[in-house]
Amino acid sequence: MSKADIEVTNAAATATDAAAAAAVSASRKRTRALQVALCAILDVITGVMSVGFAPVPQQTADFFTTSLSGINYMAIVYTFMFIPGAIFSSKVLDDHGPRASLIIGAVLQVIGSLAKYLATLAPAPASLGIAYVGQVFNGLGQPFVLNAPTKIAGIWFGSHERGLPNAIMSVCNSFGSFVGYLIGPLIVTTVADIPTYALVQTIMMAVVTIPTIFFARNPPELAERFAFKKEKDPAKRNNWGLTLLDVRILFSVPEYAKMTICFTVAIGLFTAMGTLLTQFILAYGYTEIDGSICAALLIVIGTISAGLSGWFIDRTFKHLLVLKSGYTSTVLMYAFFAIVACIPGIMPAVAISCALLGIASFIMLPAALELGAAVGKLDVKEVVIKHRERFESKTPNEHQKLQLDAIAEHGMEEGVTSGVMWLLAQGMSMILILVLDAINSSNADRRIGVRASVWTMTAVSAIGCVVIWLFPSAKGMERVRAGMLELKGEEKSSA
Repeated sequence: MSKADIEVTNAAATATDAAAAAAVSASRKRTRALQVALCAILDVITGVMSVGFAPVPQQTADFFTTSLSGINYMAIVYTFMFIPGAIFSSKVLDDHGPRASLIIGAVLQVIGSLAKYLATLAPAPASLGIAYVGQVFNGLGQPFVLNAPTKIAGIWFGSHERGLPNAIMSVCNSFGSFVGYLIGPLIVTTVADIPTYALVQTIMMAVVTIPTIFFARNPPELAERFAFKKEKDPAKRNNWGLTLLDVRILFSVPEYAKMTICFTVAIGLFTAMGTLLTQFILAYGYTEIDGSICAALLIVIGTISAGLSGWFIDRTFKHLLVLKSGYTSTVLMYAFFAIVACIPGIMPAVAISCALLGIASFIMLPAALELGAAVGKLDVKEVVIKHRERFESKTPNEHQKLQLDAIAEHGMEEGVTSGVMWLLAQGMSMILILVLDAINSSNADRRIGVRASVWTMTAVSAIGCVVIWLFPSAKGMERVRAGMLELKGEEKSSA
């Protein structure tokens, strides 16, 4: 074969390889777009499931022959099951990727929604118990879906591409809650419509679960990455996600403790508000459709404000300004809602108060989570290096030593810092729903109970406001800023 023939053959081979690479790249882009779409749709339906019967509390209570407290306890069961679900979902995501997590979350929620539909066909009092079982499965399944967007964005997209798909998937859950609050009153006009409402939720969940099972994928390189990580870091072999040691270390840092208290109060109040909002305004002559509109404004406007806040702090580093202004505004907005919600016939003012409350509550989300990650990156690492003996047990095992070594070298992972904050916020919401429900049910006149409840929420919100004003001085914030820059530097270096 002549030299010219060899060159022609090599050129043809190169062109073939380039065409194959382009085909693979195009195929990967289509696959990852499909993964984002599947997760986004599943997040929407998960948001609908999280709302449950909250948009139509009175008809639901009448159908199951129980009190409003019995319906409120459904929300508490759902929230409580988020805690074990979050722990195990982190394990599944770390060891098996988002495909397994999405499928588990979808199947659990199908079981839960089907159980709630079957509850509407069963005789009382068994029907209410079956509905509670459905809430258990729905609550367990939620975090398997909610925790997946960040992982999907991280493994399918480059570091400069992750923001948009992550935002799309994450916002879809709030949009689902918005949809849930709208369709509830539209379907349920009488008590007899409750089975239809439960059936619609079951069908929605089943329809999105089928394509998730057949089309959810992990990238091919993920299995190799997991195997390498386990070989490189033996501490990962027996990792069951969040541990008590992680919590102890994090709360040994005062700045993280203060930040978590503020975050827990704000999100706990917001969750309780979303659950009880319709019941609050029903007492003053408003309708369940009015309640759904207010809840939709609370969620949608709040989500938009969180996105704008993230864009602002990314460019200005004004985290403390956002937090202090956000928490101060939250107290004022709860007070504003407490005033207008207890006056019949001024629906526009109630709706405006809910929209403003959504802005004040959500505007601090990106700042709080990013500050938590920065503290975990610098201060936690320093605490473990200086006071390691404080965290070691009397007979430390190999796994604990490896875990402390990893924290001393790299700091706490962002998923752990934010995970602790979200878990405690869920616990706070359960306590608040129980307390507010007890206040409501302790008064024969529901209006008195509602008035006491909304002013109790205003008082609780003031706790977060006081704590945030005790946050670090300018010198302390310089350390936090350094931690953020270190995080961003690591992202750039890994890109």
